[in-house]
Amino acid sequence: MLAQNWTIGSKISICKGEQITITSPINNASNYSWSTGDITQSITVSPESSTLYIVTVLFNGIQSIDSSTVFVFSVDAGYNDTICKGDSAHFIASGGQMYVWYPTEGLQNPNGQYNSVKTDTNVTYYCDITSIGPNNIFNGDFELGNVGFLSNYLYSNNLWNAATYAVGFFPSDHHANFSSCADHTSGAGKQMVVNGAPNPNTMVWKQTIEVVPNTNYIFSSWVQNVGPDANLAQLQFKINSNLIGPVFESSSVICQWSNFYTLWNSGSNTVAEISIVNQNVGGSGNDFSLDDIYFAEVKVCTDSVQVIVDTTQMTIGNDTTICEGQYFFLQTDGVFDSYYWSTGSTAPSIMVLVQDQYTVTCSTPYHCELTDTVNVFFKPQPRLELTTTKNPICEGENVQIFVESSTTPLFLSWDNGDFGDTINVKPLETTIFTVVGNKDDCIDTADIEIEVVPHQTINLGVDDFLCSGQSVYFNLDSLSGNFYWSTDETSNQILVEEPGVYWVFIDDRGCTLTDTIEYEECSEITVPNIFTPNGDFINDYFYPETKGIDTLVIWIYDRWGKRVFKTEDFKTGWDGKINDLLAPEGQYYWVIYYVENKSGNIRKEKELHGSLILAR
Repeated sequence: MLAQNWTIGSKISICKGEQITITSPINNASNYSWSTGDITQSITVSPESSTLYIVTVLFNGIQSIDSSTVFVFSVDAGYNDTICKGDSAHFIASGGQMYVWYPTEGLQNPNGQYNSVKTDTNVTYYCDITSIGPNNIFNGDFELGNVGFLSNYLYSNNLWNAATYAVGFFPSDHHANFSSCADHTSGAGKQMVVNGAPNPNTMVWKQTIEVVPNTNYIFSSWVQNVGPDANLAQLQFKINSNLIGPVFESSSVICQWSNFYTLWNSGSNTVAEISIVNQNVGGSGNDFSLDDIYFAEVKVCTDSVQVIVDTTQMTIGNDTTICEGQYFFLQTDGVFDSYYWSTGSTAPSIMVLVQDQYTVTCSTPYHCELTDTVNVFFKPQPRLELTTTKNPICEGENVQIFVESSTTPLFLSWDNGDFGDTINVKPLETTIFTVVGNKDDCIDTADIEIEVVPHQTINLGVDDFLCSGQSVYFNLDSLSGNFYWSTDETSNQILVEEPGVYWVFIDDRGCTLTDTIEYEECSEITVPNIFTPNGDFINDYFYPETKGIDTLVIWIYDRWGKRVFKTEDFKTGWDGKINDLLAPEGQYYWVIYYVENKSGNIRKEKELHGSLILAR
């Protein structure tokens, strides 16, 4: 950015952000000391606000001080605004008198201070803001009296003669026929009171000021009629000998201030001789006051405002179908300032447990509301249950497992590689079987433990003989299950003390086993030494009393050694007859052969000898 060049002592105006170079007019001084700390003849500055710059110059031993105030135009096109799509942005410019906006498309008021626009795209709008700088005229309000300006009229406190002027509080102080009109500045200050001359182009007021080339200026003044005559003042602005703008008259209403102004471009001029001339040629009247003469730079400063459209988008996804009984989380695809779901929740996400339509409205950091809706559908969820033909099973058995489901058809796969709703298995040990059911990608799993009862064996031993006074102890504590003995005992241990048939039945969770053992009596034999076969049914037969003997042969001999009887039916014996004839009474001899049975399944052949008496 190029800096404007000014000489110290001038009133300088810049837009905020512009640079300005201020130079001391004294060349080759031995010392320059600026209020900024610089020690050069010129300084370049860019103040943020209006700032006074002072330079002290030492030249040929003489010190001089000069200063300039840099007036900073602080204009503002308004605040950048972020809007929601479809909304309007509003901005207010400030700091000037005229406003021109561009680009103009969509703007409601391209030439106004207040503006609005509706747009769906990001746009930067610029505003050329025309402002009027500080007054370059010295003593333009005449509060310092008759100083700082020139006039072709004669200064006098008595204005009875034409072509005279005075500087005072009230026109009536200088002419008896003038009214007591207050000044324009404050109503209690001074003004230039004029009794005009009837000569056109007569200079009423003049001042010379420094100007910036190619710059627009405004030249204005306030004027009022102070005398009763209807011949009003006719005034015109003049700059560098050129009349500027139209002729203007004071109001016909006495003591009513009117403002007149014109615009002027400095062109190549660096100095302007500005003046107010009287064009009235009437011989009477032409009595007026001037106040608040103003000549200032008309500065156009540009500022911009950005309209940003919040294009944030939001979605919670597409319509979704999930399995009945499952849950599903709905959440937005971004982070927002607030959330409001159709369920009433204000959390960033919700858990969906029910088939329904769900809507969420979110608010962005710029208070834009975004809404999305999704439908969540449920499909049937299979519920699997397993049953068996038997459980537990015995080792080595087969068993069928059946699947019962709440939905059909469905695909069933087992962890053992089988498929279908019925499988046959023969596990070697207790095993858990698992099935997975799939119905339209809805999955359920069920399992069942098939308990395998280990195979057991039992052996009570071989049949044996149990002699009097002996016992056998059975201890089956190595086997599992419920025990049922032929003795009605239910423990896994019993004591056998008598001959007989003994069995045990064991039920281990439905798997049974049994065994039986028989204990017979040990052999015992008693042989009588007399019998009386007389038909009285008492001791009519000769035979031994036996126990535990299953093989026996009896031989009977008379006293001469002749065998008279033989039998293997030891339960019947000898009836005392020989060849169906009664044997004679007397002594006989017997021989008994038998097999003796002892515990441990010991069988031993034995032969006994003895005598008996047959008596009737």
